[in-house]
Order: sequence, then structure tokens, then C-alpha cells
Amino acid sequence: MIVISFLVQILGLNEFSKVIIGVLVLLYGVYMLVGLRFKFIHVYCGLQESYYQKMTPHRPFEFTQEMKRDLKYIGILFVIGGIVFLSL
Repeated sequence: MIVISFLVQILGLNEFSKVIIGVLVLLYGVYMLVGLRFKFIHVYCGLQESYYQKMTPHRPFEFTQEMKRDLKYIGILFVIGGIVFLSL
């Protein structure tokens, strides 16, 4: 997002910068929720990293209840944040 912010400033799209960042935040929240639903390996490995667990990307995996809860909260938080940012 930082790189995109710099690109927006360089390209002179400052009037659309809030819209672009709002859409990116919204899409990240949707990605988290969809990743939970369809069990994306990237989302699972990201959670393993945040929980300081050993990475196991090649083994069959299952989200724990704690991971599911955290992913729902993170996804909903980013979706709401994106909507709020777009409404500014």
C-alpha cells in the first residue's frame, strides 16, 4: 500500500488517492474472508507466522477455531475500514 501511495503521488492522481487506498483496504478484507472460506494456503501461512508457529505449507492444514475467529474479525475490520475510507 505504501508503494501504491507513492505511485499515486508520482502519477498525479492525488484526487483519487483516497478512493484507491479505500478500495485496496476493502479488497484485502474480502481476500481474508474468501481465504478463510476456500482455505487459501497464503492466508494459513500468514496466520502461522503471526502466531509464531512453524510453517507447514506442504502438509494438509486445517484452520483452528482461534484462526477462524481472528480471520473473521480481521476481514470484517478491513471491509468496514475500506467502506468508511471510501465514504470520506
